[in-house]
Amino acid sequence: MKLTNADLENINKPLDSLSKEKFPATVALSLIKALKEIAGHMVDYGKVRDTLITRYGPEKDGKPTGSINPQDPNWSEFAKEYAELLEVEVEVNIDIIKIPGADLKISPEHLMKLEKVIEIV
Repeated sequence: MKLTNADLENINKPLDSLSKEKFPATVALSLIKALKEIAGHMVDYGKVRDTLITRYGPEKDGKPTGSINPQDPNWSEFAKEYAELLEVEVEVNIDIIKIPGADLKISPEHLMKLEKVIEIV
């Protein structure tokens, strides 16, 4: 399945929250596999994102602050490159996770973010 870095960023936390619920073993295993697969991509994405923040963010006492804000002078360059990074597609080795929905309690916000990787059955 192909997902963008933006998709992965949106999916990561809601999927982690969902993994804390009790499911049949096969569903739990699918969730764990998906989380591990996404985590690997998130590490690479995070390194590149942090490099952009260091490159374009302000310095204090000659050292990067590790943050950047719209008020910073290099914000537009950062925002342009970051938007490009978010749109990069990556191949993730996961299948749609079929989750029994009879007793599932999930917020509409999380459900919307997970719609590319889960199916309520």
